[in-house]
Amino acid sequence: MADTPEFLVQCATAEEADRALGLGFAVETTRAVAAACGAPAADDAESLESLEDVLEAHLRPYGDDGPPEGSEGGRLP
Repeated sequence: MADTPEFLVQCATAEEADRALGLGFAVETTRAVAAACGAPAADDAESLESLEDVLEAHLRPYGDDGPPEGSEGGRLP
């Protein structure tokens, strides 16, 4: 299985990237174009930590305690 998304758009300008992202496509571009679109720098540790926090909250919405008693399947409604 390939590591790239099925709908990957290569963008040369910030306008192209904004348009493709707005349509729901994955975008591949240069660091300069990504920065013009407001993307964090690849080595920005603070952004990486906040991304990890978001993923953790999504994957484990109840934290270490697990789902409350009586909930079915452990998923949010």
